[in-house]
Amino acid sequence: MNITVGNPALKPEYVNAIELNYGKQYPKGSFLGVLYFHNNAKDITSYSDTITQEQYQQLNNAAIEPNAILSTFVNAQYTNRMGAELTLQHKFGNLELIPNINLQYRYVKAQVNDMKLDNQGFNWEAKLIANYTTKSKSALWTDFNFQLNGEYESAEVIPQGKNKAQFVVDFAIKKEFMKKKAGALTLSINDLFNTNRWGQIYDTEYFYQDSYRRWRVRSYRLTFTYRFGNRDFQFFGKENRGRDDD
Repeated sequence: MNITVGNPALKPEYVNAIELNYGKQYPKGSFLGVLYFHNNAKDITSYSDTITQEQYQQLNNAAIEPNAILSTFVNAQYTNRMGAELTLQHKFGNLELIPNINLQYRYVKAQVNDMKLDNQGFNWEAKLIANYTTKSKSALWTDFNFQLNGEYESAEVIPQGKNKAQFVVDFAIKKEFMKKKAGALTLSINDLFNTNRWGQIYDTEYFYQDSYRRWRVRSYRLTFTYRFGNRDFQFFGKENRGRDDD
């Protein structure tokens, strides 16, 4: 029912970007604000249509339905993205929070043959990184590092419909030990709530399709790392060449 093919006729995509940035550091953290406008000329975007009788005969495959949907990629005329992105980093003792939000308005102008596929709409994305380090007089309970990463993406427009909203949370615990903290044991859980999936809704004159996909379900990983030698080792010494390197 669903077939995906490539498109060797795709042209390169170019991005014209204008951004205004403001950054501020303060004793317990920092703030970064960005206003932006991106014009993507020849924006590469997805495109789906019902399979033609000619394509069906060329495939000559009994497993394919005669009314299957064929998905590929095309060049839109352009996609404009404008919005604001705000990032804050702040420390509350042993807790560090890094929230980020991106507010965007998107306008897609596209045409395939005589079919106009213009679409526009507002979307937003939010991220949160939380780091917490334990401090204790006991060597057993000190220097545990906890990290929680959460991300949400709202639905966003595409030429023939919209991409569905996405939500995922990752979690990890890390314990450093041994002399000079050379050893570390990390337990990480990807997709903590088993929600990591993405999908599309195609709403066209000829068909309606509601679907989602996912790569994998929740996974766990236990990792041991050991560092040896000088942690500050460099192949080339830092020499003052009259400029500051980031």
